[in-house]
Amino acid sequence: MKSDCSPVVVRPTPDSLAGARPVSIANVSLKDGFWSSRIGRIASHTIPKMDEMNASTHRYDNFRVASGELDGSFQGIYYNDSDVYKFLECAAWSLVHFPDEALEARVDQIVEWLEAAQDDDGYLDTFYQAQDAGERWTQFRHHEMYCAGHLIQAAVAYHRARGKRRLLDVAIRFADHIGEVFNADGNPGVDTHPEIEMALVELYRETGDLRYLEQAGYFVDARGRHEIDVIDGTQFDQEYHQNRVPFRELERMEGHVVRMLYLTCGATDVYTETRDENLREVLDRLWHNMANCHLYVTGGLGARYSTEGFGRDYCLPNRDAYAETCASVASIMWNWRLLLLDTDRRYADLIELTLYNGLLSGVSLDGERFFYVNPLEDDGGHRRKDWFDCACCPSNVSRTLASLPGYFYTIRNDACYMHLYDSNRVSMTLGNGQALRLDVTTVYPWEGRIDIAVESDGAFALCLRIPAWAGDGWHCSVNADAVEGGLLEKGYLRLERKWSAGDRVSLRFDMPVRVLRAHPLVTENAGRAALARGPVIYCFEAVDNAGSDTERLLLDTDPSRFERVPGGVDGATTIRAAGRRLSLAEWGDALYSEAGPSAEASSGPLTLAATPYYTWANREPGTMNVWMRTLNSVCGRRR
Repeated sequence: MKSDCSPVVVRPTPDSLAGARPVSIANVSLKDGFWSSRIGRIASHTIPKMDEMNASTHRYDNFRVASGELDGSFQGIYYNDSDVYKFLECAAWSLVHFPDEALEARVDQIVEWLEAAQDDDGYLDTFYQAQDAGERWTQFRHHEMYCAGHLIQAAVAYHRARGKRRLLDVAIRFADHIGEVFNADGNPGVDTHPEIEMALVELYRETGDLRYLEQAGYFVDARGRHEIDVIDGTQFDQEYHQNRVPFRELERMEGHVVRMLYLTCGATDVYTETRDENLREVLDRLWHNMANCHLYVTGGLGARYSTEGFGRDYCLPNRDAYAETCASVASIMWNWRLLLLDTDRRYADLIELTLYNGLLSGVSLDGERFFYVNPLEDDGGHRRKDWFDCACCPSNVSRTLASLPGYFYTIRNDACYMHLYDSNRVSMTLGNGQALRLDVTTVYPWEGRIDIAVESDGAFALCLRIPAWAGDGWHCSVNADAVEGGLLEKGYLRLERKWSAGDRVSLRFDMPVRVLRAHPLVTENAGRAALARGPVIYCFEAVDNAGSDTERLLLDTDPSRFERVPGGVDGATTIRAAGRRLSLAEWGDALYSEAGPSAEASSGPLTLAATPYYTWANREPGTMNVWMRTLNSVCGRRR
């Protein structure tokens, strides 16, 4: 077996249902722009940070203890192996654009530790190997298959990115072991944390071994058919573990958010390769439930602290939002798989929304501190941390950003689809064999101008995503000739012609400040509004508003009162708005009152300032709100 040296995160087989083919990470070179600096910081700051923390928290040494190289016992949480695997995956993708001999040597050293720790039968999980090997596969809440899934993903990534297969061989041996243990005639158990399903499908795609696809399908359908071990007397029930009913019977998103989304990723991969239409019906209704009933305005997911889970439909608390960074990662992963199946802008729009907001807030501007939880309202106490005992989020957001160039483009027959916008150079070969090179220049998302220079001759189509947020406020020209009446196909403007090197495409989006309202059943946001511009959601921090408690600020939503100011924190465009300050003086000590007194705006006019949500908590502590009370939501004077 030989890698085709095409580093992509998801690579459906040619015979699959996926109509789109991803463009290799290696073929998309980001120029100076919004994402290039962030991905560069992953390489220069975050990867060394993760390596240091994995070493200092015994994560690496657990493998050396398991192999007998070191004396001692397992230290840490039972799923800590997965953090090592996600670090390896992040390093693999980063090495594509940031070659680093020292980092690659470090990865190879870690692979040696894994290889030495692996049992003869292929089993590899240091939690059991270093202390009680006889208990393996007896308590599925200990995430053995979850860790195995991340090992497989790291191995596939390193094989695709660097052409090395030692780690892939380790993953294959473990996958073969799992297949021998878990089948219709053997152990019927499933891991309490889905992950193995999508990993096995990608291993099938990398090796061509049909057994891994069949095993993934088995795990998807095994859920909900056998009770799995739970911690008695807690909220961690069968629903929490996606085991209440068989997957195909699910009507809505439920249980632990990240686990549910990983399961939908795996089921989507299985559907893509097997063409099982019953699975597609389930995936469609789950996506609609997620997007229409559970999605925060930032793209975040997860309303329940106690279970890291989905709440009831339309339950979207702001201060107590969980919105785990890993959930944003998982949402991007699922929407990417759906976009490969069906090039519909609704999936790309959700990827973009989540990237700029719910995911990017999970890492500090310097790339060295992290959020696990991403609330939409705060009293100033929630700050990013250097690391966590449960460190899933730092490595998860990092591996996603390191692979981000692979999410910009797909190829469908003789068409190039552009999903994300940033300055870049790309080369690809279309389905008809046509070579295509583009040079894209933009300062998106701060301005809506995207200039595309075509550097190839030939007949092909450029398909440009017109985000739903743009409405009718967009314009396109080719060589300065306006594109009149362009036909949108599922949200993409198709420009099909015979091109010549030197042709220029200019795409313009109007970017007014948009005032967003929540669905009436999202009762927490009744009488409130949020601000957005382009794909960026804004928030109000005390540090930008004279230290004021932002919960007591009232926003004037008159569009004529907004002002856009460039060059704010992180170079972002700041929004200035008119407002006032809420007075509660008439209430005194009363908590409740019969039909009044009212809350009133007692201050004179104020100028309020809003900054992008992803930038919050990078400066001095203070209150923060995404959803603001509005002037017209405050009641009049009492009678």
